[in-house]
Amino acid sequence: MGKAKLMATIMWDVLRNFCTGYYEKGKATSSARTAERKKNCLDCINQVLQAVVGPGDLWSSDIRAEFAAEAYAAWGSCKGCLEAKSSKLPSKGSNFAMYNQEEITHDFTTKGPFRDFAHAIVNRQQKLDEVFFNAVVERIKEFRRNEQSNGQPPRWRTISRRWQSS
Repeated sequence: MGKAKLMATIMWDVLRNFCTGYYEKGKATSSARTAERKKNCLDCINQVLQAVVGPGDLWSSDIRAEFAAEAYAAWGSCKGCLEAKSSKLPSKGSNFAMYNQEEITHDFTTKGPFRDFAHAIVNRQQKLDEVFFNAVVERIKEFRRNEQSNGQPPRWRTISRRWQSS
């Protein structure tokens, strides 16, 4: 009996609103509240970036700093990311990593080797899948091979080296 009464109440409310055109107007937000929400979002991004690119063994501090700076600069402000997102590109089933690197015209602020990944992580989380993360791993491997073949001192450290030196 309780379920029927609930359904009748909901139906009455829907019909009344439909017939009378009544609706609740959206409440305006203040610039202070918008600034507070943005600060909260930036704090959350900071925590995520600390976990992802904080002190670690994979990249040197300059690469981590470039990645973090690119991510902060890209968050919600890269015109290329926003345009692709509003156009719902790429289509489902496409290789997002390749699309992100080659098709989107990002507003880059650094020269870091993984800056397009920073844009994808902060602006297009819903598109990240196994193919994307496999592309990240492959790009890291390629980056490491290129640095070794160029005779440059590596800007990365592996976990195994860290444990061997202990």
